[in-house]
Amino acid sequence: MPRLLWVAIVTVAAVTAARAGASTPPATVACGSSIGASAHPRTGGYRIVLGVAGVPPPYLAQVVRSGAAQAVPGWPKTWWRKNGLLIGAGKPAVTISVPPRLRRDVMLTWGGVTGVALRFPRCAPSGPLWAAYAGGFLLRERRLCVTLDVTAGGRSRSVRFGLGRRC
Repeated sequence: MPRLLWVAIVTVAAVTAARAGASTPPATVACGSSIGASAHPRTGGYRIVLGVAGVPPPYLAQVVRSGAAQAVPGWPKTWWRKNGLLIGAGKPAVTISVPPRLRRDVMLTWGGVTGVALRFPRCAPSGPLWAAYAGGFLLRERRLCVTLDVTAGGRSRSVRFGLGRRC
């Protein structure tokens, strides 16, 4: 096969795969993967987004090399910032996603699910109003300014984080 034709086929396959990945639905985090609950979602500087998600403060200083527990196949030089996430019980489903321009640099992992977009379905309340999920950010660089998109009930808002640096 001529080299130019081979390069064209590989390029078309790569572009097609990239476009398919962009339209992949977010991974769903099960209600049962919550590690606890909180009646006070603003504790520790957490911010309430759209009335349905409690996200970490805007500046998160300590970023460490990831261990085997956070390793993602095909993701070299991974850094890790552990932070919980709170989702309002009984509220509309929430999707938290990394904007396309940052998807080479950031992945999310909460509730045992890892991806560039995570969906938290509407979960029945069981006690306090906010379900807590363990996890955090997986990063290619140790210091990074990150924006996440939070979507719920037909509304969307972008939230900024300084991971290992102020932004």
